Amino acid sequence: KEIIVNDLKDVPAPRLILLHAASPANASQLADELAAALKIPKPMVIEAGPAVAAHSGPGALGAAYFT
Repeated sequence: KEIIVNDLKDVPAPRLILLHAASPANASQLADELAAALKIPKPMVIEAGPAVAAHSGPGALGAAYFT
């Protein structure tokens, strides 16, 4: 979380999406925390694809964003 906030804190209107592997509640909580920290609308949360989920394992969270 700290890395994402640090990378995006000075970016006007950052584009951010969160991914999860069988962990939608944790991803939603992280989305709420990032939205509050960055003062942005809640980021979209999606389920990671099978290739990512297979290599990261259940409960993994990821973020994709532009700086």
